[in-house]
Amino acid sequence: MSLGQGPKDPPNLRPVTPFLAAREWTDGASLDGQVVIVGAPFDATTSFRPGTRFGPERIRSVSYGLETYSPLLDSHLSPDWLVDLGDLDLPLHDTSRTLAEIEQAVAWLLDWGGRPLLLGGEHTVSVGAIRAAAKRYPGLVIVQLDAHADWREEYLGDRYSHATTLRRAAEAEGVSRVIQIGIRSGSQEEFAAGRQRGEFYPGAGVETLVEVGERLARQGVPVYLTIDIDVLDPAFAPGTGTPEPGGWTSGQLLSGLTAWARSRPFLVGADLVEISPPVDLADVTSVVGAKITRELALLLHRTGRRPEGAARDCAGPGSSSARGG
Repeated sequence: MSLGQGPKDPPNLRPVTPFLAAREWTDGASLDGQVVIVGAPFDATTSFRPGTRFGPERIRSVSYGLETYSPLLDSHLSPDWLVDLGDLDLPLHDTSRTLAEIEQAVAWLLDWGGRPLLLGGEHTVSVGAIRAAAKRYPGLVIVQLDAHADWREEYLGDRYSHATTLRRAAEAEGVSRVIQIGIRSGSQEEFAAGRQRGEFYPGAGVETLVEVGERLARQGVPVYLTIDIDVLDPAFAPGTGTPEPGGWTSGQLLSGLTAWARSRPFLVGADLVEISPPVDLADVTSVVGAKITRELALLLHRTGRRPEGAARDCAGPGSSSARGG
């Protein structure tokens, strides 16, 4: 699909206070070349501690305690290229419809040249975004940073669950492979399946993330990065639905993202999921999430360029060509 040939109407959105330094999107404004934050407040399949539907709002709220400047990346967020679309108006208890609406929304912003940065919500929301990204960029590689494998065929009788996310995402049209890093919890069958597939790094440290980024950059393949906040140890991210001891520090994760900014894999989309403010302590997890969001936005801005020669036949939904003159 070339730019400007997809759905013209924007998704149903709830207004929000924009994330740090992002400008609020107005209907008709161009998204071409923009990093686009969009919230997916959904947690209907959460099995332990619900509340991740409040994650997008709280991440934005606490972001105002941060600087727009990242010392790690030596770069500033700028409203010139960062826009906050708002939160998707999702049905609370209809997972299939929710995933379809997320897919349509992300397909829409990709069609207009945006680079999606999705804020969850439970991990299930990633499936919709990945489906859209894989259709737009066939051969998509998913990189998952997570405490849990999320590779069950079904969980509690449901094929679409936070415990089946990566298995459903891997089935999406256009996905070539899944790379799982930091996994330290799952069923015996999930671990066996991961080892059989390869590119499964249970318990791996941030050095594996760095190496994977360098390898993907050499390959030049499109990459979608999904980060479950529980890849961090609960000491650094207590506010999550299913905490799992033995994880990374927040500094380790941030250093890994910095390394990706140096190696520059072709990052076409990213998400941050599973922050649950109701079970957080003094906003520790939300603040960490806001800082990760800042670094992800800068990373997408730096590494999300289209390859040389890719088609760009309109400027976005606000351009004259997009509106037929």
